[in-house]
Amino acid sequence: SLEKFVPYKITTLFGLITAGADFYKRLGVKKKSEAEAVWQKSYHHAAVREQVEELLQLESEWDSFLESVDRGLQTTDGQLSGGKIADSLSPNTLFTDGRSGK
Repeated sequence: SLEKFVPYKITTLFGLITAGADFYKRLGVKKKSEAEAVWQKSYHHAAVREQVEELLQLESEWDSFLESVDRGLQTTDGQLSGGKIADSLSPNTLFTDGRSGK
């Protein structure tokens, strides 16, 4: 439900983003490929392996989190419309670009 989504899911989202960003910042990189290049050089150190494993766990949690958000949003869409969104749109529906207003 929306009541659970906002406090729990959004808080989790920001927590995961912050943890990943902090890890990359500590390595001095911005991309995963750059991080991998850094930790490959030092992977033989237990502390590096531990941090890499934590990052991989974080990625797994992130993927699970996004999947649960997707499932929740799909359920909400179905509940609100009573069916598929595409079923309720006419092929002749005109749309307005939110940026240009055209």
